Amino acid sequence: MFSNTPSRFIRPVDKSKSQLANTTLHKNIKNIESMIQDSRDYIKSCKQQKAELRHELAILEQKLKINVKEKVDISRNDQERLIQSLREQCEVEYHENIHLKAQISEMMKENNDLEKVIVDYESQIYKLELLIGLK
Repeated sequence: MFSNTPSRFIRPVDKSKSQLANTTLHKNIKNIESMIQDSRDYIKSCKQQKAELRHELAILEQKLKINVKEKVDISRNDQERLIQSLREQCEVEYHENIHLKAQISEMMKENNDLEKVIVDYESQIYKLELLIGLK
């Protein structure tokens, strides 16, 4: 096809431009390959960091579970101790109430006895007043 074409229409190939273009193309390819490798390295680093963070998260979750369990156990112990203390206080107050009720009953009995004595004395005073003539 080109063999019939006159030589005046065929431009001579400038090897320096071709080599320059070829070199530039190789540099661009190398730069792109370098960027791709950097991106792969960055992605690998991110994946490794993600795995490390997941591991740290798992450790922190485990520590949190342990802390919560300890707090619950402490709270239960505190509750049990407070309930026991409350029971003991109730027991003391119950016995005090029984003692006070017994004292009140005794005082009411003494009051009734004194009222009877007073009524008897008033009766004797009335009789004496009648004998003396004051009434």
